[in-house]
Amino acid sequence: MQGQAGQRIEVVLIGSPYLIALLFAPSAKDTAIAGPLDKLDAMLPETGEYEIRVAQVRAEARRNAAPKTFELKVSLR
Repeated sequence: MQGQAGQRIEVVLIGSPYLIALLFAPSAKDTAIAGPLDKLDAMLPETGEYEIRVAQVRAEARRNAAPKTFELKVSLR
């Protein structure tokens, strides 16, 4: 997703408590995390291509748990 410095991003992850959403900035130096039912609301620090990844928490992944159903809502303004 393309973002501009100063824009606000809102990321909401709804689903299993064993999932997290990771937001990576273009420089890959900054990472923000949103957990299930958490809302990440932040100002983008730089212009460029941002990446959002949804992953299982480590303990759940080590158990080879089945994929979880989730909903991800993203708003950029």
